[in-house]
Amino acid sequence: MTDDEDRRERRPTQPRRHSQVAVETTHRMQPRMSLHGLAEYPTASHTRKRRILEQEKNPGLFQTAFRRKPDDAIRRCLRTGGKDRRSLSEAMDFLRQAKPQNDYEAQQAKSGIETLESFGKCLAKSLLPLDQLQRPPKDENAWKVEGVEISAALDAVVVRDGVIVGAVKRYLKKTPRLGGKRADFAGVILRRYVDRISPGNADPRCCYLLDVHGAVAIPAPKSHTNAWRELTAVCRDVFALWPAVEIRPPRSDRKAIE
Repeated sequence: MTDDEDRRERRPTQPRRHSQVAVETTHRMQPRMSLHGLAEYPTASHTRKRRILEQEKNPGLFQTAFRRKPDDAIRRCLRTGGKDRRSLSEAMDFLRQAKPQNDYEAQQAKSGIETLESFGKCLAKSLLPLDQLQRPPKDENAWKVEGVEISAALDAVVVRDGVIVGAVKRYLKKTPRLGGKRADFAGVILRRYVDRISPGNADPRCCYLLDVHGAVAIPAPKSHTNAWRELTAVCRDVFALWPAVEIRPPRSDRKAIE
């Protein structure tokens, strides 16, 4: 990582006013799904599907520094192959010394501490090939499937002999645990994205879904054709439904699915 990249990557220690940092958009007019949102959608209930689309179309106007700080620290650690542990310590100190202004921020601070502690356990268990992890290359072109942009938002890529063969994507929810068909779908999306940025080189064994609170790294499934066909059909449905998804007024606690 260059000095300029490091400066861009790091955030100020103190949060901005009201402990919030701005997110770029309040709603999305064009169909867009995150990796985990798309992976959850096929097996979700009708009510949950509607909620997923609402969250994807209406990401938050603000995110608290209590959430952003540990996220950035974990991402930096992964992208430096586990070498940047200082960011983790700084984020933990920030959260423990913080003075939340309301119950929501207090919960975010508590959640951030728990996330950092869980990630520490992941590192201790050597779940990932840290010596092979690097910063993902900049992807200039949007990845669209059936008119729906898919945001993979990789945490790191796995590089072997100078070639990208896999990637790491975190899963931060405590419940439900990542597993079953949802994990399979997420793994297939991750594998397809790796194959997109490094054609012909994707190794499903190196495409990791890191369930941080579960302290487990789940590789992508070997078989992916049928699952990708189903996900492609989901994208067609999302594209058709998107115009009817309600645009909601921005709130500080509304965030897209990561």
